[in-house]
Amino acid sequence: MMYMINGKEACMYAIGDFASFPEGIDPNQKFSGTHWQRIKGRMIVGVDENQDEFNSVNKIGGSKELQEHSHGTPIPNSGGPYSFKGYSINSNYGGSENTTFKTWWALWMTSVSGKGDSGNLPPYITKFLWERVA
Repeated sequence: MMYMINGKEACMYAIGDFASFPEGIDPNQKFSGTHWQRIKGRMIVGVDENQDEFNSVNKIGGSKELQEHSHGTPIPNSGGPYSFKGYSINSNYGGSENTTFKTWWALWMTSVSGKGDSGNLPPYITKFLWERVA
């Protein structure tokens, strides 16, 4: 929808609104007398007062780098020197925790190096996204 004032396209967005425009469209030029700032390299997440990471507006977080880590798989072997807790499953799809499993050795993958301080990036799509600031 386009609004016209004195033959010029008027801006229907309030200060603080976000909008996505096609490539090559600069809202600073499209809507004269307004000021827009492009949001670059960030995903938008809705504020959630119940989660520390997302509990207020304009919080910045996340990492492009995965933290250094490795994965291990204990190999069960009755009579082995190392005990670990396991879960026994019965025929009714129930079960109970026990400590009767033993492992003789564990299989570890090579450590994955990383520089990040948080998890992976979630799925995303990039768009030209702008915020009206004046």
